[in-house]
Amino acid sequence: MPLYYLRQAGLDPDRDSTLLRFDVDVGKHGDTGASELEVLRAVQDGRADAGAVGHATWLRWLEQGQVNTTQVDSVWTSPPYDHCNFTALPDFDRELAARWQKALLRMNAEDPRWRRVMDLEGLNRWVAGHKEGYADVLAAFSP
Repeated sequence: MPLYYLRQAGLDPDRDSTLLRFDVDVGKHGDTGASELEVLRAVQDGRADAGAVGHATWLRWLEQGQVNTTQVDSVWTSPPYDHCNFTALPDFDRELAARWQKALLRMNAEDPRWRRVMDLEGLNRWVAGHKEGYADVLAAFSP
């Protein structure tokens, strides 16, 4: 997505930038957020002039004091979309899907049974998914 937005701003990422990739924990068990922390470190220590991280991650780092705000600042935010969702094939059992959604929506971050899961996802509660906001995502990956 960052490359898509650079192109939308009139830049050619191949000509106007040099990419520094952080493919951390690829194939392990999903996104652990470690790569985003490496992006922040690279900007703070001068290996990169700019980087892209998730908004929720950025806010959490600010709250935790992990961002040196004399060196790093947020200069742009993409349009919002649901960054994490559960999807299923069209023939997935509707009753099972409804039970799954109900179970997720009932999870409470204050409940010790769910606190760790919620912390790992960086959220306080699950909400019903929305399809709005994906136009840019679809455009970025269309031929």
